[in-house]
Amino acid sequence: MSTLTTREDDEKLARLAMHDGWPVLARVLDEWIRREANDLASRSFNDLLEVGRSQGRMKAFEQVKQFVERRLDKIKEG
Repeated sequence: MSTLTTREDDEKLARLAMHDGWPVLARVLDEWIRREANDLASRSFNDLLEVGRSQGRMKAFEQVKQFVERRLDKIKEG
């Protein structure tokens, strides 16, 4: 069990991952990641801090997806 969540929290997150809305949210997160990546590839940056912020947003979006998916896996494992 994650130290951030209780078993009850994990069950709620697993239900979220099994809900029809989860693929929609995951798709939106993927789109935000794609847009950030495209922005990084197509723009010139004068400030490396902007690059780091964009990379941080991409990582955060991915971490949200992974966090929910790990909770679902834990619940399925028992």
